[in-house]
Amino acid sequence: MELFIFARFHAREGQEDAVARALRNEVEQSRADPGCLAHEAYRSTSDPRLFFIHSRWKDGVSFDAHAEMQHTLRFLEIVCPLIDHKLDVTRSARLGRETKDRKDAGTKYFVVVRERGPAWDASLPREGQSKWVDHAAFMDELASEGFVVLGGPVGDEAKLGFSSALLVIKADSRTTIAKRLDADPWTAMGVLQTTKIEPWNILLGNRWKEWAGYAV
Repeated sequence: MELFIFARFHAREGQEDAVARALRNEVEQSRADPGCLAHEAYRSTSDPRLFFIHSRWKDGVSFDAHAEMQHTLRFLEIVCPLIDHKLDVTRSARLGRETKDRKDAGTKYFVVVRERGPAWDASLPREGQSKWVDHAAFMDELASEGFVVLGGPVGDEAKLGFSSALLVIKADSRTTIAKRLDADPWTAMGVLQTTKIEPWNILLGNRWKEWAGYAV
């Protein structure tokens, strides 16, 4: 679900120019963060010491990652001494139901192939691989977020064993996908490796298009 952030900054007397500079720099850097759909800074027309940031994120996970970015932490170190109140940030959701087009703005679908890595133990089934429970929990979390739409092993695993998995992922870019999958315990261990990330342009099947969020 998209997340909307409203942040308020009231500068200490004489510090308004410094706050304005810090906000301009923060906005420029944050627009490049994965999952950022919009990011703007504003200044009150009635109080020149009052500023706001309004930003829009693909989901809460994207904003949480942004909050841990080095440039964000540096911004807070600079701006907090310049304002006359505690940090004031509000997470929000849009009132009412969004249209499908607006809900899916900035996102698209990708087909991702993941294959056995050099650390895969061919003598063991998928569930017997090291850290299976951690990997399964990680993938379940991606599915619960809606990041992974569909996924599973390819081929007759019962007869031939596991060779690869196919995922349908909803994201804004290949980079976002690669970064998320890099956090999989099996990626770091070399048990699985991502071999292909390709955009998927859905042309057939109105039921699928409706379910996926396309206007039909």
